[in-house]
Amino acid sequence: MAISISLALIISTFLSFFKMPNGGSINFGLLPLLIFSLRRGVWIGCFSGLLFSFLKILTSLNVPPTFDVFKLFLSIFFDYVLGYSCIGMVALFLKKISKRNIEIIFGNILISSIRFILFFLSGIFVWSSFLPQNISYLKFSFLYNLVFIIPEFFINTIFCIIIKVPTNVKK
Repeated sequence: MAISISLALIISTFLSFFKMPNGGSINFGLLPLLIFSLRRGVWIGCFSGLLFSFLKILTSLNVPPTFDVFKLFLSIFFDYVLGYSCIGMVALFLKKISKRNIEIIFGNILISSIRFILFFLSGIFVWSSFLPQNISYLKFSFLYNLVFIIPEFFINTIFCIIIKVPTNVKK
């Protein structure tokens, strides 16, 4: 677990293809956590994601420009704690579908969808107050988060399929 978390932190910090101005990036930093979750299961994968979220908070917290403590708490909770803890759910479909690649695709769709919803909510509740009045905060949050979630989904899914991650998860 420690090696997976360390690799994920190093890759996500130093090997990003693209970084968004207010947080979010396109990289394959979650790949070590995804592989670990696929090998060890949902609960231990979610726990490793939670530990990873604490390291991300310590090393690269993207703080909204607010003096509101509640908005800061929401940002940390949605963007980091829940956003990374759900990564273990990639293993939710293991042994439930007969084709390994389909399990990986559905698992990545699930976690990408959950992360998108969390980031979208964070954009609405936290970041919307920093937009100009003429910009729809719903549309902005939706498009802003899609820009990095969709490419990250494809990168992670393709790499997980190429690597052919073995599993130790029991039915």
